Amino acid sequence: WRGWHGFMALSYAGIGEGAPETYPAPERVAEQLAALRAAGYRTITPADALAFLEGRHPLPDKALLLLFEGGRKDSVIYTAQAFQKTGFAGTLALPTRLLKARGNFFLRRGDLKRIAKMGTWSLAGMGHEAIDEIPAGPDGATGHFLTRRKWTEAGTETPEAFRQRVAADYARCRETIERASGVRPLAYVYPFADAGQGPEADPDARALNRDEVEKDFQLAFVGALQPFNGPGADPYELNRWRVPGNLSGEELVWLLDQYAPRAGAAGDLRDVGAWQ
Repeated sequence: WRGWHGFMALSYAGIGEGAPETYPAPERVAEQLAALRAAGYRTITPADALAFLEGRHPLPDKALLLLFEGGRKDSVIYTAQAFQKTGFAGTLALPTRLLKARGNFFLRRGDLKRIAKMGTWSLAGMGHEAIDEIPAGPDGATGHFLTRRKWTEAGTETPEAFRQRVAADYARCRETIERASGVRPLAYVYPFADAGQGPEADPDARALNRDEVEKDFQLAFVGALQPFNGPGADPYELNRWRVPGNLSGEELVWLLDQYAPRAGAAGDLRDVGAWQ
C-alpha cells in the first residue's frame, strides 16, 4: 500500500434493522469498522481530503473518509462505541430540511453544535429540498430537484428560474448547518448521486450545478459506484461507495483491496487494460 496516494470514501445510508442490504445492523457496522481498523485504515476529515487535493498536505496510508448520509440520529448513536474502540471519525451528510422533521428519527438543529464539538464528527451538506422529487411534466412525471426543470401551471420553469432555485438550495443548506453548528461545512454529498450527468437530466444541469455548488462548498461527492479518489481527482466530482449492509468486515476489506490502485499488472501482462 505504501507508494500510492489517495483516499477511499465509504457511504452508509443509515444503521438499523429490517433491510440489512441497505441499512446494516449496529453489530454489523461495528464489525466492519473493526475490520477496517485492523487492516490499517485510518479515517480523515473533509478538511484533510481538501488539503490533499490542493497539494497542501499528504494523507496517511489507507486514508478513509466515512460518510453517513441522511441526517439520521442512528448514525451518531450506533457508531459511538465503535468510534471509541477504533479511534475512527465520520462525516454526517445533512439534508437540512429534515432537521425540522417531526419525531426523533432525524437530527435536529440543536444537536449540531454538540456534535460539532465531539471531535468525532464533521458536517457536510446534502441539500435542503434537494432530496425531494419535483413535478417535471404535465403528465405527473417527477424528477430530481437539482437536475430537472420544474413543471408549474405556467409550464416548464425558465433557465434563470431553474438556476435561482438550485442556487438557493445550496446556500440554504450551507447556511443552516453553519448557523446551527458554528462551523461552515466544506463538503457536499449529491442526493441520488446525480449532479446532472444522467440521461434524464436537463442539458444545462451539470454545468449549472457545478457553478453553484462551488459558491457554497469546496468538495462534492457525486459518483456512488467506487470509493477511490486519487491526487488528480476533481474536488467537485469525487467518488463514494455505498457499503452493502450485509457485507462482513472481512468481505469489506477484501473489496476495498480490489479498488486500490496497483503498481503492477492486475492480469495478463500483454493486456493493456490489466495495467492501472
